[in-house]
Amino acid sequence: MGRSKLISPAPRKPRKRARLANSRAPAVSVVPQVEPGAPSDLELMKAIQAEDPDALSQLYDRYNGILKALILRVIHNEAEADDLLQEIFMEIWNQAKNFSSQKGKPLGWMVTLARRRAIDGLRKKQAYARAARRPSTGPTRGYRPRIFSRYEPARNRRENEYTIRHGKDQAGTWT
Repeated sequence: MGRSKLISPAPRKPRKRARLANSRAPAVSVVPQVEPGAPSDLELMKAIQAEDPDALSQLYDRYNGILKALILRVIHNEAEADDLLQEIFMEIWNQAKNFSSQKGKPLGWMVTLARRRAIDGLRKKQAYARAARRPSTGPTRGYRPRIFSRYEPARNRRENEYTIRHGKDQAGTWT
């Protein structure tokens, strides 16, 4: 008999991929250029902490495009992204006191807030979709759940327990 071809040849070395020098696009700065004389992000955050609405407006004008792009990458819906962006800037206004310049830059803090809120919005939307697909789990016909109270007379509790266990009351009629 001939030799079986089930014996595999010697393992081959994986091919190395040739790296192209220009395979990646050059890094683009996502932080908008601040005009000379305009307040820095840190100064704007301090002004927001002092409840200056103009500072929030300037921060919104500077970063709404970046944050909206981040939200759209998560939820893929323009209208929901606009709503979420407004909620995020309201959260920035309300939670500005929690920002600390020692922990990071304002943009990093805002991106973290936006990403977290976008993921929460996506999970909420997915939960609603799952609930809509789920069959109705309401009470079935003839079923009445009974909650017993310690203040209810003992006789009534015994009768109700008997009815639940046997499907009929002590007189023998079906419920």
